Amino acid sequence: MSNSTPIFAYTRAWFDFAFISNDVKPVHHAIYFYAIQLNNMLGWKETFGFPASQVMEVTGIASYNTYIKAFRELVDWGVIKLIRKSENQYKANLIALSKFDESIDKSLTNSVLNHMPDQERIKVKNSDSIDKPIPDTYKSTNKEKEREFIRPTLDEIYNEMKFKGLNEKRAGRESKNFFDYYESNGWRVGKVKMKKWKNTVSRWVNNDHNFKSPQISKQNGKSKSETEPAINGTRQSEAESNLRGF
Repeated sequence: MSNSTPIFAYTRAWFDFAFISNDVKPVHHAIYFYAIQLNNMLGWKETFGFPASQVMEVTGIASYNTYIKAFRELVDWGVIKLIRKSENQYKANLIALSKFDESIDKSLTNSVLNHMPDQERIKVKNSDSIDKPIPDTYKSTNKEKEREFIRPTLDEIYNEMKFKGLNEKRAGRESKNFFDYYESNGWRVGKVKMKKWKNTVSRWVNNDHNFKSPQISKQNGKSKSETEPAINGTRQSEAESNLRGF
């Protein structure tokens, strides 16, 4: 903790703790911040008297039971150290403000864990500090998982094409063409590894009327999509000749 700005350091550490804890109430804020202010006026002593009657008067806490309950919780949480307990409410407790170094970070972490659901507790268990940075290796692993491509199944492609507006027959044919084409090239868009297959399906469907789906099988050096127009053209010419014959 910086000696030049102890108020800021204590305040920041307190709000870091209060943000995570579900048990901090206005009464805790009032007591703790008066303790900071009192120690500031005393010149930042290691230990100092903290009379309950004075604290209650300044903070506006009317009930001694309310005060003592909140004070003990602050001690239990580790943000205030009770050096010597008073004999009654009219004599001062001797206290010290905890320094927010590694030891108090561990204390705060344990306190937070006690008030967390089991699932959340697992995430921060064994952590040295509430503010402990995430290791770079962990970040890299997460990024690798985000970039990992999972190949879609034929059914997934079919359903996506139907969702995009193709009828069942067309979706069945085009999903098979799509799957065969990208399965053959290692699921790459150009030279880049595919990341979002649904986006590629969208482009495939949007170009459906102007783009003949690439085929894997070849006929005389040409793809099936390249030969179909010629066949259809021949059939159309034959039909027109027959009509002229009539």
